[in-house]
Amino acid sequence: MAKIGDVDLDIDVRKDRAIIDVKYAITFEEGDKGQRYNELCRLIGDDTDVGDPPEAGDDDPLAFLAPLYFREIRVDKPRTVRRNLHAEIPSVLLDEDFGPIPNPDEFRALVTLVPVAKPVRRESDLVVVRR
Repeated sequence: MAKIGDVDLDIDVRKDRAIIDVKYAITFEEGDKGQRYNELCRLIGDDTDVGDPPEAGDDDPLAFLAPLYFREIRVDKPRTVRRNLHAEIPSVLLDEDFGPIPNPDEFRALVTLVPVAKPVRRESDLVVVRR
């Protein structure tokens, strides 16, 4: 099964634009040969309380990074693929913790690999209906 290495996120805010960089590596093993995966990287606004795991609250997806939505990967041999994704978004999208009390905005990059199942199909015999 493919493994995602450490995910590094860097955000550089420059006035009205935010430059997002995400780096990670995917390691494919012998058992992945011929397997297809959908790869997805999202920028998440973290709205959980201090100490809560990410699963504890309603975190908001703020942006999809390239590949937009997903990219399909087909594995041909065991190897490591390094990703360096770059995106520019309006900095206003980063203002996800608003309210009367100053609160810093917190973000994570979430990388997901979903195996694409090989479809199994079989048809019935042809049935002819006469009217």
